[in-house]
Amino acid sequence: MNKEPYKPRKAFWGINNWIKRRTAKNAEAQNFGRMFFKTVLFVAPYTKIPILGDAILNIAYMADRHHTAGYCLPLNVDLSNKIEQSALPVELMKKVVREASTRAIINTCMCRETFKCHSYPVDLGCLFIGKGAKAVVDNGIAHEATVEECYAHIDKAASLGLAGKAYWVEAEEYVWGVKDEDMQSFLEICFCCPCCCAAFTFDRKSGRTALNQSVGWKATVTDTCNLCGACIKACPTGDLALGTAKVVVDSKCSGCGLCINACQQKALCLRQKQMLKKDVKDYFEGLDLKL
Repeated sequence: MNKEPYKPRKAFWGINNWIKRRTAKNAEAQNFGRMFFKTVLFVAPYTKIPILGDAILNIAYMADRHHTAGYCLPLNVDLSNKIEQSALPVELMKKVVREASTRAIINTCMCRETFKCHSYPVDLGCLFIGKGAKAVVDNGIAHEATVEECYAHIDKAASLGLAGKAYWVEAEEYVWGVKDEDMQSFLEICFCCPCCCAAFTFDRKSGRTALNQSVGWKATVTDTCNLCGACIKACPTGDLALGTAKVVVDSKCSGCGLCINACQQKALCLRQKQMLKKDVKDYFEGLDLKL
């Protein structure tokens, strides 16, 4: 669907920004952010209920008319499975980081911190890019980073088998404290694990895919599959299921790539189904992102 252009909220004497200064996660307090993530996941199953679900999504700025969205940028893909002359998702990620006016690395991953992850490092946080990234630096929960430092951060996430994603989540302005006037000047680059990622869990519980959309890569199962089911357990959005001869991939697959690491038979791979767009910003319909 074609979204209407995003309209920044009116200033209203700075009241909204004043609220954000009190809800934003900072070096001393992080209660609101944790409560926000836990509440969103608690209400996720109720979004399937008519009327009530629409009300919940509107309150969370996640209804179809809103601009909250996320796109999977898989960090580990087989070059032989890409469309000729198309860039790799990680190259697209590094491009938007390189061209950003401001780059910041969050000290800890909010999801892994909130849900006490034991499988992946909590201190490997998201990248924030654009002018809006200054909010998390000012709040003492991130530091400004060089392009080279961000590249190393991305490469480390890839080596750990994490999923790369780009997010613009409108309601999170209250978690991070991004000012109204900077809402179209920030983007999150996240490195998500299958066990703790709030976006993965929300989509699985709600049946929605706005937070985990594909940029053209999909999981593919080969004939070497022995139906062990390890990949099904690893899929964070429930898009894999046992078939008669091999595992079946749902059309909603976002191409995150987390299932591949779980397969001992090497029966899964990511295949590119369509060309990537020229810039990560081009995927966020209705937003005029100036990073």
